[in-house]
Amino acid sequence: MFGILVATHGNFAEGIKDSVDMILGEQSQFETVGLKRGQLAEDFGNVIHEKAEELLDKSENKELFILTDLFSATPYNQSVLVAHKLLENKEAKSIKIVTGVNLPLLIEVINGRMLGKDFEDIKNDTISAGENGIIEFFDMLKSKGINR
Repeated sequence: MFGILVATHGNFAEGIKDSVDMILGEQSQFETVGLKRGQLAEDFGNVIHEKAEELLDKSENKELFILTDLFSATPYNQSVLVAHKLLENKEAKSIKIVTGVNLPLLIEVINGRMLGKDFEDIKNDTISAGENGIIEFFDMLKSKGINR
């Protein structure tokens, strides 16, 4: 089983984890970290590194899935730096970093893990679920031929 780490700004990661726990029940090997106002990027990177190492230590196959909120923002950038170190030092076999975390995306990662899907397939399914989980109600009705 691979580990899941959600890294975001503020308390967003904790909030989305709370929603997952409500919907799917409490998950093992699932951690969150949130960048606090005024926290230095390097210090936040150390927090990500610590949590990533903890999850990898518990992972049978040394795989880790990291989800961040914004591309090229501090949680994402620090996750990339940490992943590079862990892969370079051979502490991890594979790490996926997907940005734009939302609830459908995160649930897809967890469902894929519970079903024992291939790690690469989970990444692909996760991106699709995140994109397809964004729907505007009235546009959806129109696409089905229902005019309201």
